[in-house]
Amino acid sequence: MRLQSDNGSIAPLAIGLVVLSVGLVLAVSAATSMFILQKRLTNFSESGALFIAETAQSKFDFLTLVGDSKFEALSTFAEVGSDSKTVHFKSCAIWRAPIAIIGQISSAQVCSHASARAE
Repeated sequence: MRLQSDNGSIAPLAIGLVVLSVGLVLAVSAATSMFILQKRLTNFSESGALFIAETAQSKFDFLTLVGDSKFEALSTFAEVGSDSKTVHFKSCAIWRAPIAIIGQISSAQVCSHASARAE
C-alpha cells in the first residue's frame, strides 16, 4: 500500500546529493591546485638553492636564467649561511582557485623553502 505523501520524497535527497557532490569536486580541485603550486615552488626553490650553491652567483642570475616560471607575484629571498657554504632560498607566489566561488578562499600566498650546501 502506497501513501500519497511519499510522492516526490526522493527529489530533495537527489538535490542534496548533487549539491554535496559538486561542493566536494570543487574543494578537491582547489586543494589539488594549491598542492601542485606548492610542489612547483619547492622545485623552484631547490633549483635556486642548488644554482647559487654550485655557481656562487646571485639569485638575480638564477632568475634571469629561468625566468619567473609563470608564477603570479613571485617573490624570492636567498641568503648564504654563516658557514659560507649553505644557501637558503625561499620563494612565494599567489595561488588562485581554479573556480572562484563566493564564500570560499579564492587566493592565498604559498611559500616554499629549500637549502643547499656547496662542497
